[in-house]
Amino acid sequence: MYLVVLCRNSDGWIIQARTSKIVGNNPIKGEAPATRMAFQVATSYRGVEVVVKGDCLNLVNQVADIESIPDWDIAGEVSTIRILLNENGKWKSGWISREVNFAAHNLAKWCTMSLILGDICIQNLPSDVGHCDDAALGKLPT
Repeated sequence: MYLVVLCRNSDGWIIQARTSKIVGNNPIKGEAPATRMAFQVATSYRGVEVVVKGDCLNLVNQVADIESIPDWDIAGEVSTIRILLNENGKWKSGWISREVNFAAHNLAKWCTMSLILGDICIQNLPSDVGHCDDAALGKLPT
């Protein structure tokens, strides 16, 4: 299972992409390490407002509800994410609809077919990754 992180600036443009791979096929067990990886990428932006969004509402709710005990199979990731959020006051976590998150899913498919892992040069992203969410994000073609 491929894990994907896309970083966008405040205008919605992709500025960084990273992938990783884990063994398994349980969606929540893929979303949790992907979200943890997003926060690890965010450490490059300490002191800057960062919003990490994912389309797994179950995970977003578990991260946000600090009084609850997370599901046992993702407890480690949820705990790490909560710690990082606590340590970085300008960081937030939130939910994004799958309808405006096609780029991440398309990137995972492309990386799976191309066997690509790690940091990816933004200029090398195919258009179905780099621009598929533009209309949903309200961006006009340039």
